[in-house]
Amino acid sequence: MAKYPDIVTTNKGRDLISQTNSSNKAVKFTKVMVGDGELGSTDIQQMTALLSPKMTLPLTSGEDLKNGHARLNFAMSNSNLANGFYAKEIGVFAQVESGPEVLFAYTNGGNYVDYIPDKSTPIASQVIEIDIVVGNAQNVQVVLSDDTYITVKELEDHNKSAGAHANLLAQFEKTANLGDDIIKKLALTTAISVVSSLQSNSWFSQLLKWALTASGVRYNLATSGYVCFGALFGGLIIQWGTTTAPENYSCHATLPVAFTSVYCVAGNGSVSDNDAVRNHGCAFIFDRSSNSQITFRTTSEKAPSVCWIAAGY
Repeated sequence: MAKYPDIVTTNKGRDLISQTNSSNKAVKFTKVMVGDGELGSTDIQQMTALLSPKMTLPLTSGEDLKNGHARLNFAMSNSNLANGFYAKEIGVFAQVESGPEVLFAYTNGGNYVDYIPDKSTPIASQVIEIDIVVGNAQNVQVVLSDDTYITVKELEDHNKSAGAHANLLAQFEKTANLGDDIIKKLALTTAISVVSSLQSNSWFSQLLKWALTASGVRYNLATSGYVCFGALFGGLIIQWGTTTAPENYSCHATLPVAFTSVYCVAGNGSVSDNDAVRNHGCAFIFDRSSNSQITFRTTSEKAPSVCWIAAGY
């Protein structure tokens, strides 16, 4: 982790404070610059620019602490950085109203700093806090970036505010009321009218379809079909179908949807009025060693095909 000594106000910074006091105008902090310059024996108070600037960073917030200090927050991101570097030096710039910008304060971490890679290795944007001396300046202002950044403290302060989420709570109330409306609609609607609603383009049908689909409900009402009830109903699956006629005392059914847990099956012989096999018994046992196929073993090689229904998860 980088370690920087206390930031030092430059002579230009002190001149700026004197100027604001004499003119009754505000100190306006405008930006932060970061570089990789080696400080060596350079006198910080005499500096007017960074030794080797690499990045200009936006200020995101600021606060006059009213004790001769100000707290600034700036955003660190490498999204536009062409070449990586060691962030050794940090400079804070300020002006008096629309006057020229000057290097107000400076610090240099030497060899105790972090490496910032170029934009090909993205880093998470960070908001960094720094305290600087503003002396007896009567008015401190900060030029903020249009980008949106927030510190943890700012977020905590926001969340503690009683009116912070009034609009969000209003949206929750609307959603809750909408949920109540859906429940009431379902309670007052018969199964037949629900099916009718699903076949219409009403707002209720569209919302209900979306809610059911999101919860995993799907179906295929075919000769060999299924209904998956989704998470709202514990993952229950009901499916059905008809096998071909038995061969060698057995017939098979491939499940439209493979089960992932224990399931149960019920079946019966399937015959037509003119089917000669109706006189043969169709009692059977089934083999569920597979979760995707059922094997029925009949009591007669000439038994009819099996009409079956299965339930499971």
